[in-house]
Amino acid sequence: MPEHPLETNGILILYNMFPYQYTDITAMTRDLQRVAALGFNAVWWQSMAKTGECAIEMFDRKTGVFCNTPVSGSLYGISEHHRLDPRFAPASSNVVELMRHLTREAKKHGLVPLFDLVLNHVAADSPLCEQHREWFLPIDPLYPDVRPFNYENQAICDEIIDKFWRPYLELYIGEYGFDGIRSDMAWRINKYPRQRIYALAHDLVRKYHDCSAIIFDEALYKGPPHQEVLDRVQTPLSERGATHTTAAGAYFASPSWTGEMPYWSKYDEQVKSQMVSHGEGGIVRETYLGGSINFSGNHDELSLAGLVIEEMARERIKSSPDLLCIYRELEERFHDNDEKRHAYCRQVLYQFIQDIEREIYRGQANTREVFEKRVHEKIAIAAFTSKAGWYLLCGDEYGDTSVKSVFRHSKTQEDFYPHRKHKVFDLFPDEAEAVLEDMAESFIQNEQVMREYYQRLSHPLRACLRQAYKKTLKTLVHADESEVVEDFFERIKRQGVPYKQGDYRPAFRCVENHWCARQDFSEFIRQINLILKKLRPARGDFSCEVFKLDQTGKVWAFVRTTHENNQKEVEIVLINTSPKQTICFDKKMQDDLCVFVAARAYQKEAGEVIRLLLSEDPAITQQVAQIKQAGYFLGEGLVLSPEIQKRVRQDLLQATTSRSFSPTFFRRLSGRLAEQPPEPIPSLRVEPTHAEVRSMH
Repeated sequence: MPEHPLETNGILILYNMFPYQYTDITAMTRDLQRVAALGFNAVWWQSMAKTGECAIEMFDRKTGVFCNTPVSGSLYGISEHHRLDPRFAPASSNVVELMRHLTREAKKHGLVPLFDLVLNHVAADSPLCEQHREWFLPIDPLYPDVRPFNYENQAICDEIIDKFWRPYLELYIGEYGFDGIRSDMAWRINKYPRQRIYALAHDLVRKYHDCSAIIFDEALYKGPPHQEVLDRVQTPLSERGATHTTAAGAYFASPSWTGEMPYWSKYDEQVKSQMVSHGEGGIVRETYLGGSINFSGNHDELSLAGLVIEEMARERIKSSPDLLCIYRELEERFHDNDEKRHAYCRQVLYQFIQDIEREIYRGQANTREVFEKRVHEKIAIAAFTSKAGWYLLCGDEYGDTSVKSVFRHSKTQEDFYPHRKHKVFDLFPDEAEAVLEDMAESFIQNEQVMREYYQRLSHPLRACLRQAYKKTLKTLVHADESEVVEDFFERIKRQGVPYKQGDYRPAFRCVENHWCARQDFSEFIRQINLILKKLRPARGDFSCEVFKLDQTGKVWAFVRTTHENNQKEVEIVLINTSPKQTICFDKKMQDDLCVFVAARAYQKEAGEVIRLLLSEDPAITQQVAQIKQAGYFLGEGLVLSPEIQKRVRQDLLQATTSRSFSPTFFRRLSGRLAEQPPEPIPSLRVEPTHAEVRSMH
């Protein structure tokens, strides 16, 4: 059985098994073998407990349209913590046995199971709010569906921990069998309750499972300065604190044409690592293993494929000066409101997003090639630019573009993006399309912000802007949102179209059909994860520089440097982002890498570095020597030139089991295998079972 990440190099390779992507807990359990075969060493689920029913209004994150749809049932708005939602576990089931089986199967496949711990709040309609009113603060008008705990008063805080969180952790760790937690909104929780609760979690995992607990802090925030958050979250020195935390740079940042990541993303990674590697006052935890981890996709943002396609759409919009002008005006108008800026700009982009998705779906070669290369880039950046790993949102391995909403429609209890479609769009596509066009026109005319921009456009460009509204209206018809449905069918009746209001057909998105996606990045991800398991322990200070090495921008070098006990260690990961095309890493490419690293380290031009090398400048010469002597890790689609092979072959022959080289590297250089080839990823059924079909309705 694979070793626990905290007993090896501390690098967390985490799969986020988003519950609404599965029919029930049995389906999640069945998928664990596939997840393990991808090379992950841990798996995390959002809460599957009973959710609240307080409704709030939500916009469509796929299109950016503010449709004022009432939603409820957030996975992070828990009403009854000790009950599972019937969507995931039927009322007649043995919940404890279901959950035990889930965690046992995870561990059987070498995956550390983590559950989501929502410390900040409960659902506003939770019975706890009436039973223990003194435990809670007033509801924040910005988040009316939840009520925050009152941790400010230490006596009340201790009571909450002893009477509520202790039994809860006993249930999830002792009864259900989890070995760690993902702590939601950890940066907002005072250090005192976090310190007590984390220590309790560590003790319980050791008591029940005799292993180290993984405590993964969610630390994604906008607004407060980093130092303010550091002061809030760093606890007194203890080995029973958080082990990992989230960094945001790999997801939100865009590398330069040379591959360099922006300064703010590097700084974000360093600060996030210090949140868990340093104690109160910045004192280093000497034996600490862990740090920051990146992510590829996120349930509060877009999926990996959605993010890449939006970036491609931002390039395409430049072909339409009028739409580009509106896009930039909206960026400026809402520069201080992230939600509105992203939403309105996405409305303008949506026609381009839709076009790119269709081209990928239909296999248009140029679009698909660019898309796949950029997905590979994002995955590699997420995995290697953080100190201690990454997490993948389920569906990202297949290029799933759907948005993972934590909400459901309040009236119908359908997912925000339903797993069904109304048959009228199949039977009468032209008539339905015409009705959606009319409804979208009316919607925009009643939309205060977009109306003024809409009226400035020519008729063909107005049609582009209507695409986002048509998509959202169609989603609401599929969800049976009453006001939209009544309007839609009243209009379509006038065209003489017969209809049945509840006439839906299933449109499942599940792991068996790859969530309706058409790509497969599984093998690339497995190679990435294999390399991560071979890297040096995530300990000490860390930095990573990124470079593009060839003219096509396909070969990326990740130069990972660790400093521990005054010792500097360098490891270099080379990734081909177009692995179907084999590329040779030769002496010229290695020499270029040496120059690039030295130039960035000493903030000099490449020509100046070459001049200093020729003059045998000791500092530059030493820097180059470290790069040439570093451990190299090669992804698929890369081979070494004979000259490079000759330099390293003796090292391999002397220590063919060295941790410094990946299995791929061994195969390329010496023809030997350091490990047995990994088992093939299990094949999956294409269609859901009858039981799963029934559970969807």
